[in-house]
Amino acid sequence: MATHKMLASGQLPTTTAALYTVPSATTGMVKTVLLHNTDTSARSAELFYNGSAAADKILKVSLDPDETFEYSVGHLLPLAATETLQGKADAATKVNYHIFGAEE
Repeated sequence: MATHKMLASGQLPTTTAALYTVPSATTGMVKTVLLHNTDTSARSAELFYNGSAAADKILKVSLDPDETFEYSVGHLLPLAATETLQGKADAATKVNYHIFGAEE
Protein backbone atom coordinates (compact mmCIF):
# COMPACT_ATOMS: atom_id res chain seq x y z
CA MET A 1 0.00 0.00 0.00
CA ALA A 2 1.36 3.41 -0.99
CA THR A 3 1.57 6.14 1.66
CA HIS A 4 1.06 9.81 0.84
CA LYS A 5 4.26 11.77 1.55
CA MET A 6 6.47 14.63 0.39
CA LEU A 7 8.35 13.39 -2.65
CA ALA A 8 10.64 16.39 -3.18
CA SER A 9 11.15 20.03 -2.28
CA GLY A 10 13.53 22.86 -3.10
CA GLN A 11 13.76 26.03 -5.17
CA LEU A 12 13.15 26.27 -8.90
CA PRO A 13 16.18 27.01 -11.11
CA THR A 14 16.07 29.25 -14.21
CA THR A 15 16.77 26.37 -16.59
CA THR A 16 14.54 23.33 -16.74
CA ALA A 17 15.79 20.66 -14.35
CA ALA A 18 14.47 17.52 -12.66
CA LEU A 19 12.59 18.32 -9.45
CA TYR A 20 11.51 14.75 -8.73
CA THR A 21 12.93 11.58 -10.27
CA VAL A 22 11.20 8.30 -9.54
CA PRO A 23 13.60 5.76 -8.00
CA SER A 24 14.32 2.59 -10.00
CA ALA A 25 11.86 -0.29 -9.56
CA THR A 26 9.27 2.19 -8.28
CA THR A 27 6.16 3.93 -9.61
CA GLY A 28 5.62 7.50 -8.48
CA MET A 29 2.24 9.19 -8.25
CA VAL A 30 2.18 12.98 -7.94
CA LYS A 31 -0.97 14.37 -6.33
CA THR A 32 -0.13 17.98 -5.40
CA VAL A 33 2.59 20.54 -6.15
CA LEU A 34 2.85 23.70 -4.05
CA LEU A 35 4.68 26.69 -5.53
CA HIS A 36 5.52 29.73 -3.40
CA ASN A 37 7.05 33.00 -4.59
CA THR A 38 9.43 34.31 -1.92
CA ASP A 39 10.38 37.39 -3.93
CA THR A 40 9.08 40.96 -3.70
CA SER A 41 8.43 40.87 -7.49
CA ALA A 42 6.00 38.73 -9.47
CA ARG A 43 7.56 35.51 -10.82
CA SER A 44 6.52 32.84 -13.30
CA ALA A 45 6.96 29.10 -12.85
CA GLU A 46 6.62 26.17 -15.24
CA LEU A 47 6.31 22.41 -14.74
CA PHE A 48 7.07 19.69 -17.29
CA TYR A 49 6.06 16.02 -17.35
CA ASN A 50 9.05 13.74 -18.10
CA GLY A 51 10.86 16.14 -20.42
CA SER A 52 11.59 19.79 -21.08
CA ALA A 53 10.08 20.42 -24.51
CA ALA A 54 7.02 22.59 -25.13
CA ALA A 55 5.01 19.39 -25.62
CA ASP A 56 5.97 18.26 -22.08
CA LYS A 57 4.75 21.44 -20.34
CA ILE A 58 1.83 20.81 -17.98
CA LEU A 59 1.69 24.11 -16.09
CA LYS A 60 2.71 27.75 -16.40
CA VAL A 61 1.65 30.11 -13.65
CA SER A 62 2.40 33.69 -12.61
CA LEU A 63 2.86 34.23 -8.90
CA ASP A 64 2.50 37.58 -7.15
CA PRO A 65 4.97 38.41 -4.36
CA ASP A 66 4.52 36.04 -1.39
CA GLU A 67 1.80 34.08 -3.24
CA THR A 68 1.36 30.32 -2.91
CA PHE A 69 -0.20 28.29 -5.74
CA GLU A 70 -1.52 24.74 -5.25
CA TYR A 71 -1.54 22.52 -8.35
CA SER A 72 -3.72 19.58 -7.39
CA VAL A 73 -3.90 16.67 -9.82
CA GLY A 74 -7.34 15.11 -9.47
CA HIS A 75 -6.47 11.76 -11.05
CA LEU A 76 -2.80 11.44 -9.94
CA LEU A 77 0.10 12.00 -12.29
CA PRO A 78 1.83 8.62 -12.76
CA LEU A 79 5.57 8.42 -13.34
CA ALA A 80 7.38 5.18 -14.11
CA ALA A 81 10.81 4.35 -12.72
CA THR A 82 13.42 6.98 -13.69
CA GLU A 83 10.81 9.38 -15.17
CA THR A 84 10.86 12.97 -13.93
CA LEU A 85 8.77 15.98 -13.03
CA GLN A 86 10.80 19.00 -14.15
CA GLY A 87 10.47 22.71 -13.62
CA LYS A 88 11.90 26.20 -13.86
CA ALA A 89 11.17 29.81 -12.89
CA ASP A 90 12.11 33.16 -14.37
CA ALA A 91 14.46 33.86 -11.43
CA ALA A 92 16.59 31.34 -9.54
CA THR A 93 15.99 30.66 -5.83
CA LYS A 94 12.81 32.78 -5.70
CA VAL A 95 10.11 30.12 -6.13
CA ASN A 96 9.94 27.23 -3.65
CA TYR A 97 8.36 23.91 -4.64
CA HIS A 98 6.98 21.02 -2.60
CA ILE A 99 5.81 17.86 -4.38
CA PHE A 100 3.43 15.46 -2.62
CA GLY A 101 2.23 12.03 -3.67
CA ALA A 102 3.11 8.39 -3.19
CA GLU A 103 5.52 5.71 -4.39
CA GLU A 104 4.99 2.00 -4.70
